[in-house]
Amino acid sequence: MSEDKNQREEKDHKQEQEQEQEQGHKQEQKSEPSSTPHEPSHEPLQQEAISSSTQDVHSQAISQEEKVETAALHETANQEQKQTPPKPPANATDTEAAKDKSKNDTKATPTPTGSAKERPAKPPRTAKSAEAVPEEPSPLQPLLDQLLEGIKREVAESAVQSAGINQKNGHLITLVVACEHWLRLAEWLKHDPAWQCNYLRNLSGVDQESYLEVVYHLIGLSTRREVAIHVRADRDSPSIPSVTSLWEAANWNEREVYDLFGIHFSDHPNLTRIMMPDQWVGHPLRKDYEPLDSEV
Repeated sequence: MSEDKNQREEKDHKQEQEQEQEQGHKQEQKSEPSSTPHEPSHEPLQQEAISSSTQDVHSQAISQEEKVETAALHETANQEQKQTPPKPPANATDTEAAKDKSKNDTKATPTPTGSAKERPAKPPRTAKSAEAVPEEPSPLQPLLDQLLEGIKREVAESAVQSAGINQKNGHLITLVVACEHWLRLAEWLKHDPAWQCNYLRNLSGVDQESYLEVVYHLIGLSTRREVAIHVRADRDSPSIPSVTSLWEAANWNEREVYDLFGIHFSDHPNLTRIMMPDQWVGHPLRKDYEPLDSEV
């Protein structure tokens, strides 16, 4: 019994193996290609190769065009930069205005609570006044005061009408003297030991439109002191005492002023014209002078 059983099992095993072999053979037949063998097709590979090469050529052409366009853009930008003028620097006034604005903004920023004490704001700057700065007193002011005291004491209280120091002309002491006191004052200036004005540097006439005047520049050679004297005269009948007796240099100078301005110098030794002919009408340096001959 056991042998029969074993034989059956072997037989069943063989049948199973045969069935498995048949099934495997059928599957192999199905999977095998047709009886007529065909060469494997390479068309897809060739198409892929062609397409890849075409894409490479196309990409190279695009990159070359991009390079050309980029170079053209750079060249255009350089030309525009050369043609565009540089921006001018900011004005100093604009810079100062910006600084002032930033300062004002900083001042306007509120200080947070609990911080340090706020500093008081600076008062606004006031515009500079157009008034002229007063000049400092001249170092010769004491000498002028001394001169005025001497004139009041030795000549007359009303001899000097005005007095000052011309700082622009080397601090020159300048006096305006009344005409009636001029000869007495001239004698005192020449003989006073503190002044000793023994040299007449210059004598000239001036037309001030409303009046005429003569300006004398006197110098003390030993004392090294100098003073300018203005003597005014009436325009209608101008007359001033002559100082030729004190300074001989006044002779021709007074004749010149008489000739060109028509100022008469009383007690002059020879008061005649010195530049214009004796028959000349009028005095050429007066502002109201009108020549009779328009061609002269």
